[in-house]
Amino acid sequence: MPGPNEPNSPRPGFKATGPGAPIWRLGFFACLVGVLVLSLLPGPMLPPVESGWDKANHAIAYLVLGLLGLRAYPDRSVALFAWLVVFGGFVEVLQAMT
Repeated sequence: MPGPNEPNSPRPGFKATGPGAPIWRLGFFACLVGVLVLSLLPGPMLPPVESGWDKANHAIAYLVLGLLGLRAYPDRSVALFAWLVVFGGFVEVLQAMT
């Protein structure tokens, strides 16, 4: 099976390596830390910007994480999805403890 950088790749245009990969990875981990911090802040300390519905805020945060993760690690989409599910569960446990 051809790699992601080869012409017959099933996902042309996505590169797991190359000059842009470190930027996508940095963005992914920065967003990951941001979601964790914002998820653990008490309600009154949260910034006032929100979608108006708490579930939509969560969906937007994880959508951005997923998209950044796919750009940072395009060859590991299944592992990324599983990892984000585990991360979400971990955040829920931490929220219950705070």
